[in-house]
Amino acid sequence: MNRSALKFYDQLAPDYHLMFEDFAADSAHQGCVLNKIIRQYHSRRGKLSLLDCSCGIGTQALGLAGYAYVVHATDLSPQAVNGARTRARDRGGILTFGVADFRKLSRQVKGTFEVVLSCENALPHLLTDSDILLGLRNIRSKLKPGGLFLLGIRDYDSLFQERPTAPKKPAFYKDKLGERIYFQVWDWKKGTPTYKMNLFLLQKLKGFGRFNATRPITGPSAGQN
Repeated sequence: MNRSALKFYDQLAPDYHLMFEDFAADSAHQGCVLNKIIRQYHSRRGKLSLLDCSCGIGTQALGLAGYAYVVHATDLSPQAVNGARTRARDRGGILTFGVADFRKLSRQVKGTFEVVLSCENALPHLLTDSDILLGLRNIRSKLKPGGLFLLGIRDYDSLFQERPTAPKKPAFYKDKLGERIYFQVWDWKKGTPTYKMNLFLLQKLKGFGRFNATRPITGPSAGQN
């Protein structure tokens, strides 16, 4: 992972919510699902301390804050963390925020947690075995004894076989935020299991019968060795 990931997510942060049909509803749904998984596998009942170490603009952290968790949310991108903090002001629950790198959690985040969470394919931005191992060791350092780590990544076994240039069909949304189209294009690096992600977010200008593309954002590489 290099500075391209930081630049990409800093640029995307103000518009990240537009990639959802309804960000608040999606956040609430993810919180509900994750809470059920955590309660199924964590032996301790009652309020749990939770670290979301790739929080983005708060999709999972905000959804979980409404349940019995004390949530600390961190991300590599200061702009994404600011977005999450802003959204949290109107929410209930206990949330704190910070800027931290996967590979430096032991130094950048205080304390340990009963649950550590990383969703939305964040970990595969670590492109070398040494960085992956370093990241996982730092995540492990933040877990209390008997703690639970939840990791959400893409199914790379099938993706490496198919090597798609577009992982999903374009999504079209029309709501109070306006009309918009969102899709990704992947440029696979020949002979490697990595790709560069290009994200396109097009919004229809008011008063005009066309879409305005203020993107693409050329994203960071991702994949697995």
